[in-house]
Amino acid sequence: MKIAAELELEPKQVTIWFQNRRARWKAKKLERDYGVLKVDYDALKLDYDVLEKENASLAANVHLLTILLTIGACSLVDRVSIS
Repeated sequence: MKIAAELELEPKQVTIWFQNRRARWKAKKLERDYGVLKVDYDALKLDYDVLEKENASLAANVHLLTILLTIGACSLVDRVSIS
């Protein structure tokens, strides 16, 4: 290997140096990718939590309106039966 000769190193040393460099590069890339995914996940989780609360609120409103409608229908039936 030309690089090994120029640096006065054994070819195996140069090979190992490049392998280590690639391994460090991959590790750094994984860290960066994880950071990006973590930010995206946190944003999605926040959106999900907001939607979940909104859904619970809407479900409670539907339940309340159903009760009010049932009460209203019963009082209407009572009025019609009395007449």
